[in-house]
Amino acid sequence: MDATILVPVLLIAVTAIYFLVLRTKDVAVPPKAVDHYSVVLKDKDGSAVRRNALFKAKPVTGSEHGTTIYEIWQSSVKKHADRNCFGTRPLIKIHEEKKLVDGVERVMTYPEMGAFEWITYKEAGERVNNFASGLSRLGLKKGEAVAIFEETRLEWTVASRACYCHGYVVFTVYANLGEDALVFALNQGEIRTMVTNASLLRTLSKVASTVSSLKTLVYIGKADPKDLEALKARGVECVAFEVVEADGKANPVPHAPPTLDDLACIMYTSGSTGNPKGVMINHRNLVSALGGMEKVLSIVSSDFYLSFLPLAHIFAFICENVFLAAGATIGFGSPRTVAATGVRNCLGDIAELRPTILLGVPTIYERLKQGILAKVSKASPVAQFLFRTAYKAKLAALRTGSDTPIWNKIVFKKFLEGVGGRLRLIVSGSAPLSPDVHDFLRVCFGCPVLQGYGLTETSSSGCVQYTDDMTTARLGPPFPSMEAKLVDVPDMNYTNADKPNPRGEIWLRGGPVSQGYFKEPEKTLEAFHDGWFATGDIGVCYPDGTFAIIDRKKNLIKPPHGEYIALEKLESVLRNSAFVETILVYVDSDHHHCVAAMVPNRDPLLELANKHSTVSADKEDFASLCKDPEIQRLILLDLQTVGRNLKLKSIETIRSVRLLPEQWTPQNFYLTAAMKLNRAYIVNQIRPLIDEMYELLHSAE
Repeated sequence: MDATILVPVLLIAVTAIYFLVLRTKDVAVPPKAVDHYSVVLKDKDGSAVRRNALFKAKPVTGSEHGTTIYEIWQSSVKKHADRNCFGTRPLIKIHEEKKLVDGVERVMTYPEMGAFEWITYKEAGERVNNFASGLSRLGLKKGEAVAIFEETRLEWTVASRACYCHGYVVFTVYANLGEDALVFALNQGEIRTMVTNASLLRTLSKVASTVSSLKTLVYIGKADPKDLEALKARGVECVAFEVVEADGKANPVPHAPPTLDDLACIMYTSGSTGNPKGVMINHRNLVSALGGMEKVLSIVSSDFYLSFLPLAHIFAFICENVFLAAGATIGFGSPRTVAATGVRNCLGDIAELRPTILLGVPTIYERLKQGILAKVSKASPVAQFLFRTAYKAKLAALRTGSDTPIWNKIVFKKFLEGVGGRLRLIVSGSAPLSPDVHDFLRVCFGCPVLQGYGLTETSSSGCVQYTDDMTTARLGPPFPSMEAKLVDVPDMNYTNADKPNPRGEIWLRGGPVSQGYFKEPEKTLEAFHDGWFATGDIGVCYPDGTFAIIDRKKNLIKPPHGEYIALEKLESVLRNSAFVETILVYVDSDHHHCVAAMVPNRDPLLELANKHSTVSADKEDFASLCKDPEIQRLILLDLQTVGRNLKLKSIETIRSVRLLPEQWTPQNFYLTAAMKLNRAYIVNQIRPLIDEMYELLHSAE
């Protein structure tokens, strides 16, 4: 086309886009009818109880696939014998790359992975049976707990299925649990037998002398002979996983399956203070939770699921069972290899597997959003304009129940292809998903994004959104297997009489509610009340029957001005900043203002430094930039802008911030094993920075 014609055509197109899209006002999600998602019933004490509207006659109490996890697994093995069950990727090679990190040359390693290699349900069933017989020949007794101290992988799942063949209790401890917490849990459980990784044998050799009950370690992978000798010297026998499996194959032992009310697992929660608590969950609890989740997710045998979240966490544990009950296909990955940036000469796990359903936690989705925005920011001005235009148009369309097929094809198709191209559902759990990220996922991937809410104590069941719910910052109605109510917290001014909507502490009741805390009767009595579990979360119930969390009884601070500050709420809001990787908000009873410490996202921070000539630090030195006063000022302005845009109150505004260059991980104790802030530890470590911020704020007043 001649340039004299092309230019006017483009101008007309751009003008049309501007008037038709960019000038469109933000569209609110139309409200649903009263009690659309849940209905009100009266409890025996007269309190208002909410039940899922689709199951108002009776909550779900079980699964059509069986009455115990054992039965459900055996049913799937028989029904789906020839379907692919589990897939793993072989390691081809480790690539080493030298990189400058904060001015220091470091050797970074990146794995090269092969394609997924599959075993069928029949083959998986045989492996489980063999390992179960091998465990039995180690002298275990029915009802005894077997600890699994390992990252998510095929052997974790084989071991857990094998335990149920003989009525053993799966005793879960995070692979990155600290030594003190690990020793506490193993001693409390009087653990004799543990399944672990060869790489963890050294850690276990250090603590073996303080865990007198520990007698046998079944290890996965290649062990260092020195570690084996050290453990042998401490009276602990070490046996390779494949040896136990082979022994069981040669010497099969008849199954001794559990009953509905037998304990299925003792799952340790990683608390940010004190010792972890072991939650006792029986087969009735798990199957009730599984049955409720089946009604929500509608998993079918043709679904593909990428398992990379920690199976020692109830969310991943329940989800795996739901997929196996349906005969779906599970590929095992790891947080490191999920994306292409963590591997070399191959696709990341998610692109290689091409899952149909993605289950994750907010941290993963926040990084996914930041990764997409980083790519967009490097595109041409025209491409950036098209993205913003398309995003606004599609968001408005989705909120009113429609879509934008043209924009999907022109702009958003490539994002869906980046995760394999067949994603039909995204589910977020474990922590609140910020509204901005929630909408972003819906727009960019073109599928429903459901936010769920549950706890270890309720077998990951609580509330969950439905696919037609386009709101954000809401949890949806109670699970099909649960009931929920709000209990007044008068000292915090939250009551059922509040207007326009009732507020209070969320209590949950139903088949998934666990049996309490292992060997902790006093703590059990504090949290479990006549079938109800008191969550500690402050919620609100909207007219359509959905819930939202607005506060937390714990981590609530009352500064001198007298109004409570919910730290977790502020952190969730501030994570919408492109500069935030991890953030902790601090305020106490002696100070009026909120301050923050954060680990910034490297690439956005470097770009910010290069855009501002006022930054005096070396603009390629990440650690120096974190200390630069001008960078701190610019980041603070951004946090305050994000807060204003997302309607934070003046007393919730961050007044000072400090940047820390080192990533927060469970290994350095800044995060718990569940990847949540280890608040007390962090505050203790950064106390000088907190004091410095308050001194400067005080001097400026």
